[in-house]
Amino acid sequence: DLFVGVMAGTATGKAETDLLKKLLDFTGRYNITAGKVMTGVVGAMTVYYGAQYFIPTPKQHSSSSSSSSGAGSSSATGTAGGDGKDAGKRSKKGAINREFFMDLRRLLRIVIPSVWSKEFMVLALHTLFLISRTFLSIQVAKLDGAIVKTIVERDSHKFIKSLLLWLVLAIPATYVNSMIRFLESKLAITFRS
Repeated sequence: DLFVGVMAGTATGKAETDLLKKLLDFTGRYNITAGKVMTGVVGAMTVYYGAQYFIPTPKQHSSSSSSSSGAGSSSATGTAGGDGKDAGKRSKKGAINREFFMDLRRLLRIVIPSVWSKEFMVLALHTLFLISRTFLSIQVAKLDGAIVKTIVERDSHKFIKSLLLWLVLAIPATYVNSMIRFLESKLAITFRS
């Protein structure tokens, strides 16, 4: 009813009112709630704006390819104040396109020469420690909930047991966090050399 009131309040013309009536008949016929409609609208808007942001339009693609092929073409045409040059830099700066992925691939080949290289092994080890920290964080969160539950229930025996288990879990969690920091610095040194 709130959805109908809001939608009726926004309808100003006869065409909008007719469209609103058709929409309400459709949603009533198929038992679609206002929450489902709003979820669909938000999802559609997210997909639409996400597609606009991540998928370049032909106009954006042609401007980025012309700026990369003709270095200094905006200065040759004599644009006032160099605005064309700045606009070309801005559109190229944020573009996630084929050229970006090719540059990323070339850079990764330099940073990580092969699967059996020292760089890749350190990166894989770092990734494993990050995954293990995720699981440890989930376990710590569960234990925190259990500790709060025992406090609320005033069960001192379960509280002490949960607290001891939490302290035992803190030992590997501390090691994992320290190892992650160590591997991050090791990666930085390895990638620099």
